Amino acid sequence: MWLQVELPLSSPLHLKDVTMNSSTHSAKQMVASALEYFSNSNELGEQIEPSEDFTWFINELDNKKLKKDLLIVQAAENLLRQMLASAGAAAANIHYMIIDNRNRREFSALPDDVLAIILEMAAGDLRDYSEQMKTVKNFSSVSRRFRRITLGLPSLWSYICSPSINVETARLFASRATTPVIALSISGISSISPFYTDPESKGVSERARVQAMFEIAASVSSRLQTMHLHFSKRDISLIPRISQVCSALSFPFLAELSMECYGGFHICREFKSLCSDWNMPSLQKLVLVDIPLQLPDNVLSRIKVCSIEANRERTPNDLLGEGYWRTAEIVAFLLSLRLVEKLRVAARLMDHYRISENEHEELSMDSVRNLTVGLQNLDVAMGFNILRLIKFPFLTSFKLDVGLDSLNSLEEALKNVRFRVQPTTVKDLTVAVNIAFEDRDGRMPLFVIGEWCEKFGDLKRLTMESERDKAHGLFAFAGSFDSIQLVDPKEDTTVCGDFLADIPLMWGNASFDKHPHRAAVITVDDLCKFPVVKHDQAVKYVESDDNSISR
Repeated sequence: MWLQVELPLSSPLHLKDVTMNSSTHSAKQMVASALEYFSNSNELGEQIEPSEDFTWFINELDNKKLKKDLLIVQAAENLLRQMLASAGAAAANIHYMIIDNRNRREFSALPDDVLAIILEMAAGDLRDYSEQMKTVKNFSSVSRRFRRITLGLPSLWSYICSPSINVETARLFASRATTPVIALSISGISSISPFYTDPESKGVSERARVQAMFEIAASVSSRLQTMHLHFSKRDISLIPRISQVCSALSFPFLAELSMECYGGFHICREFKSLCSDWNMPSLQKLVLVDIPLQLPDNVLSRIKVCSIEANRERTPNDLLGEGYWRTAEIVAFLLSLRLVEKLRVAARLMDHYRISENEHEELSMDSVRNLTVGLQNLDVAMGFNILRLIKFPFLTSFKLDVGLDSLNSLEEALKNVRFRVQPTTVKDLTVAVNIAFEDRDGRMPLFVIGEWCEKFGDLKRLTMESERDKAHGLFAFAGSFDSIQLVDPKEDTTVCGDFLADIPLMWGNASFDKHPHRAAVITVDDLCKFPVVKHDQAVKYVESDDNSISR
């Protein structure tokens, strides 16, 4: 067989007879000869245009030999395709390596302070212990330089939450958070047992843990930015020691203080003077839950944001028997917030407050611009509330958060929500209708359904419905659908409360307090164009933190 490759340079390349049995080997020889020719042409300065075709002439007429020639040419084509693909991949890889090497050189040249800023931005706002530890470990594992910068970056060690971390770890974090960025959270003695021992706390009892954490708080008071304290009746015996450790402390950079107390009014009263001699010149945000906290007047007069909950954790009968925040106390505390601009009040007023003639003008909070009033159930909504007592003449934003057992009661509740003096400056109004407060901490609805289903034995199919046009939010975790069908093809699983309670977890957010608040935003112009403009064209969705005092 004789093959001739005609090239555009009018200088044909003659290949020797191919007598070998392997068409692939023959093709390799052919490709090698062609590459040699191109190489020689480049050395002579001859230019070969890539657009020009290569024509292969086969000087054979025998059909059998032509088939053999076809196999050789096809093998050559496959080899060239493989070479092209391999060369392309190699070129892309080399290009990536060049860029990577350049980035490494430029990144290595960054000053430590610039790299520290980058790490802080990458870490974000660390308010979860597991995420904090994951971030620190990831950064420290990159290189020795990253580890050195990570250890010296206060913001990465700023979140100290007990009992999520043990006392020794809390001390370590506090020693590394050397600037005023610490967010400290202390929960009192665990409700599991008065001397519950955490396996990771090296045998330290709950009582010793709480005492040690307040000692840490006192030692880093000049570096605290936010502090959250949670007390219950189990912590009563610790009050003398805590008061001694935290007496006359100075918190020069503390901007936010949150204090919660549960267990009844008389228990909460015991903690009211804990902060009475604290110096907090930078405090601007205050959150109080069922605790009549005593604070210096110069501290209260600087508060800009405040949330107060009172008389919500107990039934009216329990409150009458155990004690409660009196309306006069609530009013006096609110009026002491002379510069507050954003206020949330969720309080059940247990006793009537008679406004004297001298108080008509005094009972006014002129500084408040953003007000949220929480009415936990229909009884509270139908009763006396703070809007009837205090004037808010300069409101620009108002939110009503009412809890109801049934939407049938909504009209009745709204009719009873009246201002002492109706503000005329409100431009932003929010009406939130939720389930009654007493039901929010009850057992999960799906758990209750699952527990009830146990009496039917082995079910093959379970369907739960909550139609959107008349729903109570049974499927609020998932979005918009009307029913869930749970099927058991193998018929070997028993439906129970714990089993159904796992369904919401499949939607990826078991921590409802961190679930983002999603708002659908519609402009008035688009609404006026309905039905020409549909919701999928007009609605924009905005997600925000669900933990804000008021949206």
